[in-house]
Amino acid sequence: MTGPVDLWLDLKSPYSFVAKDPAYALEKEFGVTVRLRPFHLDIMSGVDRNDPAALQRGMRKIRYLYADVRRFARGQTILGPKKIFDTRLVHTAWLFADKTGKGRAFIDLAYPRFFKRELDYEDCAAIEALLKAAGVDPAGFEAFTKAEGPELLAGHQQAAEAAADVLGAKDGLAHAAPPRTLRSNRPTPPHRPSGRMSIDRKSTRL
Repeated sequence: MTGPVDLWLDLKSPYSFVAKDPAYALEKEFGVTVRLRPFHLDIMSGVDRNDPAALQRGMRKIRYLYADVRRFARGQTILGPKKIFDTRLVHTAWLFADKTGKGRAFIDLAYPRFFKRELDYEDCAAIEALLKAAGVDPAGFEAFTKAEGPELLAGHQQAAEAAADVLGAKDGLAHAAPPRTLRSNRPTPPHRPSGRMSIDRKSTRL
C-alpha cells in the first residue's frame, strides 16, 4: 500500500484522543504514512439551542459519551470540559505547527492538557504558549490566523465533508475518500484482548 492514509481528528473529541496513539502504530505496523487532518465535529448538531429541554438532553448525551470513552482510556485522564469549545483557533495553530513539521508534537501536547482542563482552546495566549512548548516559533501565527490559516482549515473541512461516510463524534475520526481510507471504531478496552490490526484498500480498523 502506497501513499498517505488520511486521518481526520477534532482536538475536542475524547474518542480521537484515545484512538490517536493506535493510529500512530499503524505506520510501524504496515509501513504507511498517516496524514493527520483537522475536522470540526458539531456535537450539538440537531439540538435546538433555544429549547432548554433539548439542551439538557444534549448535555446528558455528552456526559454519557465522556463516561463511555473512559472505559477505553489507557491511563489517560479524560475530564469533561466545562463548555463546548470552538476548536477553530487550536486547529489553525495545529496547521501552523505542521508547516514546520511540528504538527504531531503540537497535537500530542494539546490533547492531554485539554482533557485535564489545563488548556483553553479559545485562549490565544495559551495556544501561542503551546506552540512554543511544541518547539514552534509563534511569530507570524497571528497573521496566519487572519489569512492563510482559515483558508487551509476550510479546505480540510470541505474535504472531510466531501469524503464518503464521514464518521460521527462518537467515533472521533472521519475517514478519507477511497481507495485509501482509515476508519476507527471504538478502541478495545484494556481488559479485553484486542485482535491484530489489519489493513486493506477499503479501511483500517484500530
